[in-house]
Amino acid sequence: YQARMFDTFVVTPIRIFIWLIFLGTAYTFVLQHQWEQFRTSITRRRLMRHTIICGFGTSGEVAAKELLLTGHDPASIIVIDLSSQRIEEAVALGLIGVVGDARSNAALKAAKISAATALLVTTNLDDATALVVLSARQLNATVKISVSVRAQENESLMYQAGANVVIN
Repeated sequence: YQARMFDTFVVTPIRIFIWLIFLGTAYTFVLQHQWEQFRTSITRRRLMRHTIICGFGTSGEVAAKELLLTGHDPASIIVIDLSSQRIEEAVALGLIGVVGDARSNAALKAAKISAATALLVTTNLDDATALVVLSARQLNATVKISVSVRAQENESLMYQAGANVVIN
């Protein structure tokens, strides 16, 4: 009789409590993940006249913060970077993040380059920057492209690739 009472009033509530914690955690994780994907897809569909930042290292982060300080809507700035950690930092600022390689057309299309008004390329390598510029120019002939390059000799090459502004 005491074993049944113990089971009824102690063990069963503990089991129920553990199941509720498990289900609540799983539900929150799945719901939050699905909601973020849904919100991102809706936001991408609505994007027009936005700014894309390729590379969210030191230069990209400074550029994003400067855009925010000058009054740009965080939801109108998309960051493309290979590092999911950097994308999380961008999202923490309210920006839209795309994990991917900006040198690929797929990443630029995911950021809706066709409707963008500005592209900032702040990769660490000049050859990668040139490839991003060439790909972006192919996908959107009118987008304003600003790039940062490491080597001074690559400035003229970036202009030839289609950049409007080159920062050394």
